[in-house]
Amino acid sequence: MPVITLAGERLIAQKQAAGAPLTIDGFVLANVPGLDPVAPIDRNEGLPDASHQVFSGGVTQVGYVNPNLVVYSLILDSTQGDFAFNWIGLISTADDNAVVAIAHVPLQQKRKTQGGVTGNAITRNFMLEFNGAQSLTDITVSADTWQIDFTARLLGIDERERLSNQDFYGAATFIQDGFKVVHAGGRFALQPGVGYVGGVRIELTEPLAVTVTARPASIWVDAALVGDVSGVEARLQVIVAEQAEGGPDANGVRHYVAKLADIAIDGVITDLRPLAVAAIKDALKAHKVNSDPHPQYLTDGQGRSVAGEVAKSALTAHQADADPHAQYLDTDRGKKVAAQVVQGFMGAHMAQADPHPNYLRKEQFTTLISGRKNLLINPYFSVWQSGPTVVSPTHGTYLADGWKLHRVNKFNGELNAHLLDNKLGMALTCTAASTRNGLVSVSQFVEASTLHPITSLGKTSMVKAVFKVRFCANYTGKLSVAVHNRDASLLLGWKSSPITGGATFPFQEVEVAFEFGDYHLSPERTGVGVIVSVHVEDDTHCGFAAKANNQLRLHAMQLELGETSSEFEPISLHEALAQCQRYYRAVTIPYLQGWTTDEERFTVGSLWYPTMRVPPAVSLLDLSCTGGIFARAEGITDKNCYITLQPNGSGHTAIRQGRAILDARF
Repeated sequence: MPVITLAGERLIAQKQAAGAPLTIDGFVLANVPGLDPVAPIDRNEGLPDASHQVFSGGVTQVGYVNPNLVVYSLILDSTQGDFAFNWIGLISTADDNAVVAIAHVPLQQKRKTQGGVTGNAITRNFMLEFNGAQSLTDITVSADTWQIDFTARLLGIDERERLSNQDFYGAATFIQDGFKVVHAGGRFALQPGVGYVGGVRIELTEPLAVTVTARPASIWVDAALVGDVSGVEARLQVIVAEQAEGGPDANGVRHYVAKLADIAIDGVITDLRPLAVAAIKDALKAHKVNSDPHPQYLTDGQGRSVAGEVAKSALTAHQADADPHAQYLDTDRGKKVAAQVVQGFMGAHMAQADPHPNYLRKEQFTTLISGRKNLLINPYFSVWQSGPTVVSPTHGTYLADGWKLHRVNKFNGELNAHLLDNKLGMALTCTAASTRNGLVSVSQFVEASTLHPITSLGKTSMVKAVFKVRFCANYTGKLSVAVHNRDASLLLGWKSSPITGGATFPFQEVEVAFEFGDYHLSPERTGVGVIVSVHVEDDTHCGFAAKANNQLRLHAMQLELGETSSEFEPISLHEALAQCQRYYRAVTIPYLQGWTTDEERFTVGSLWYPTMRVPPAVSLLDLSCTGGIFARAEGITDKNCYITLQPNGSGHTAIRQGRAILDARF
């Protein structure tokens, strides 16, 4: 432990008596043979022999902590060295190199940068405490945080937070299904979630497999706060044992344990987790049996009495006022003003050529992509408006914008999808192996209007195109790419490629050339197109679902017209987002008439099929009808917008004219 020497103590006393400033301005480092760093320091000790001194230099920085505590710092950068030292002295060169304070330390190395080898930089601080230290040393600068050891205080803060958690949650508490032991896919695992053990907050962000070699067995979780002054974190480990004990380990780190479950010899799981719900129920029960759990509030009778008096007084004052609602318009004036406001607003709105400039029209969207060779939306999987992670998606779930998951019931594995860290590409991760082979694919529907030449084809004309995919994986197997017509009844192109994956995720590419014409698609123009897809699994088992943690990364997709493929076309995030976001179109409703005495749903014409993956919402403007009390838009599917009329009982309703606004997101 560092000490102030007797010479330093005498020097301090002399300066205080004389009213003179104390100048401490030097450091000395030495390598003293046979020095015991833990033995008490002799306060009579002076400077070591000159042959043992390895460094002497000035104080780098000084500062005060409080009027009685000052800090002297030495910084040695990587240009100084090489030497070793185990003795540190703080001296006053103005007073015949008097040694003011000494510290004995374990042997430490100081190396400089040379020969391509990087050296080290070190900082050493001396903190001196005596009455009037700041005044005597004439130090006017407060100490920087790096000059002071906050270890004890920071560790105390961590412990205080742990104790607060323990006071609130008890010895152990788990929230909902957090850390629940389940059996799935032939293995035991802990469910993701949050728990508190001994006041330490622990969390699983994904299922954690547990190896159980013999049954019966007990599952425990061990939690500890591990770290140093630069930061601590909660560490957990799962223990399979009949009994588990907490307490400090060999490094002095205290561990806390909680029993999660017992597993019987037949595999039956008994959940033993203390749940937060149970603690809340106990607290609520105690709250209810209290005769007056809220003494700070008025009782029902007191409240009614006070409220009655207040209301009576307020009502009397209100009635005595000649115009108690002067801030409001009367009924007639209000109706006139409201009508004028609505009429003026709607008139101005409808008079605009483009009343919604913040949305893309369909023709603007077509123009946006017509200048690009890649006809796919979100080809680099960079836009995820529904969130960058999809856990256990089911059949028909959209992953990244524009890309849908297809999986048949026969496939019984599990997978997750998420955006890659570099914001370009989608990762598919197998979280539970499949015991049965079945189709799993990622696909996008491409409208015929996007496939520009298709709108002008004759019945016998053919269009050539290429669908290309860039991918990588950490497993071996195969991957297939396919192109179908809209209802997948016709296969236009198919190509299977081996996956030569590994831990380094080597890049691979596969492409399929195909051709199509009007007769491949549909005799109707609206809403037709093709489907491009990447088959991750099929009936022959491609390897992805063979085991958990297999991962396939899809980096880029490209669909282009022509006989051969070209380099992947760059696309900015702004352009990709514009393709995926909302657009709208105003349509005119034709004359429609019907006879009914009940509420009836009328189908209004063949209006518009949305390019995006979400059917658009419908709102009505300036709708004129006879016989009906009101009309409302019910929804849109494919090309049909449904309008609901409520007749007035005459048995005759009709829509004369009107407009509808259709808009869609994603």
